[in-house]
Amino acid sequence: MGSRTVVGSYTHELPEADASWRGKVALGEADAKPGRYYVTVWDGRRVGYLLGPFVQHGWGKEGHARALGFVADARRYVQAHHTDSHWWSFGTVRVPLFGPAPAGKLNDLIGPFARPAPGA
Repeated sequence: MGSRTVVGSYTHELPEADASWRGKVALGEADAKPGRYYVTVWDGRRVGYLLGPFVQHGWGKEGHARALGFVADARRYVQAHHTDSHWWSFGTVRVPLFGPAPAGKLNDLIGPFARPAPGA
């Protein structure tokens, strides 16, 4: 069953996609444009790429839906390690498919890019 969004006096069903291994995100929330999607943090002055890139080569919503699915994980990790982070904004951003693609700062620690712990 999809997510339910109440609009006015009726309920609208939204299709869902597997956005992460632990949850779902309504596809209606995801951007369909090709690009590289990142989970980001903004502290009021700077933007940081936390996780990504989640690449979406053509029109579709899978890359952005996967990035959306990891925003909460990234927020929890950052808030556990930075005392002022409760003031920061977390979300996603799309960058073009051409040019450099930086790796997310937390890729080795959390999310789908994380490396297993030594001895695990």
